Amino acid sequence: MKRNQFIWLIVFAAALISLWMLPVIMAGYPWRLIFLDHAKQFASGGGLVIDSHRLMPVLISVLSPLVGWNNSIGWSFTGSIILALALIPWWILCRKLFDAKVAWGSTTL
Repeated sequence: MKRNQFIWLIVFAAALISLWMLPVIMAGYPWRLIFLDHAKQFASGGGLVIDSHRLMPVLISVLSPLVGWNNSIGWSFTGSIILALALIPWWILCRKLFDAKVAWGSTTL
């Protein structure tokens, strides 16, 4: 992989984080995190709520030492970072399977 393309990939990921955080910065608060109550329950007692969404409270409770429970902007920022970081292996895989143009197109879309 060319060094120049990897630098542009990091810049693209940072731009996506900025774009996703723009509504939070403008409005002052993000969307409500619906799994936060279940994650608090799992983190405090270890019990999961029996429903179809069991993985999300576990993942949120793992990240809870880094981000406070009431820090809704921090949770939005954490989600933006995780999503942007997930695009990096996607881009690398697409570039290995196809070429750089296909990788940029699929990552952008």
